[in-house]
Amino acid sequence: MPNEGFEGHKDDAAQTLHGHTKKVGALKWHPIANNVLASSATDHLVKVWDVETGQAKYKIEGHTSIIQSVEWNYDGSLLGTNSKDKNVRILDPRNQTVVATCESHVGVKGGRCIWLGKHSFVCTVGFGKGATRGYKIFDQRKMDAALVSSNLDSAAGVVMPFYDEDSDVLFLAGKGDGQIRYYEFIPEEEPSKVLTGLSAYSSNNPTAAACALPRRNCDVSVTEIIRIYKISKGVIYPLQFQVPRKSEHFAEDIYPPARGDEPALKKRRLVLWY
Repeated sequence: MPNEGFEGHKDDAAQTLHGHTKKVGALKWHPIANNVLASSATDHLVKVWDVETGQAKYKIEGHTSIIQSVEWNYDGSLLGTNSKDKNVRILDPRNQTVVATCESHVGVKGGRCIWLGKHSFVCTVGFGKGATRGYKIFDQRKMDAALVSSNLDSAAGVVMPFYDEDSDVLFLAGKGDGQIRYYEFIPEEEPSKVLTGLSAYSSNNPTAAACALPRRNCDVSVTEIIRIYKISKGVIYPLQFQVPRKSEHFAEDIYPPARGDEPALKKRRLVLWY
């Protein structure tokens, strides 16, 4: 966005990245390094770009079908992907290799993956047998099988996951329905208890798309931990998720130091990320 504010549609690009041979489906900025971008396309490749120079520095092969989502882990040392070949993969971008693979969801509809904050766990959402929606949790250090597997419902819309890394709460919004479920993630618990259901937001307005506001922009005066913007019938609804507190004092336990809006690493050479 221009510093002086939005002035209308713009068609002049600050940078154009050439390299994929087919349609690009997912983009994700590096969480701590400046001008580093990961992309995936229907050519079954994941590429890592130096946006400043416009060059693809790393290319990871190994996918056999369309890549549906790409996510960096907390410190940007690994990538997670979910693919239409029904597998979740952990990628090491520095070595340009797939370091772990496991079956995620057997359904043919869209799936997603997301890292669970500062922990070495990945959550995937997708469809199982009989077109039921569900989620799975994997331990990145032992990807031979899912740590947790559970069904949600039989609705047809893709599940959109969001994670608040400071409160360890996972939000699952369903496309085409009005419900947003949320769960607390406790990695120290036994597998059957690592994900505990908290509650759910329900609405009669179906969700067409959703995104989450960064934690640093939440309203601390009402102990807001995440704000999800939901699009429904051409209208954007801001949904505030708050932790009830009687005290009006700043809740230090709810608001640890959060990510800022300035990259932690600003080195120009991509080899200096880590």
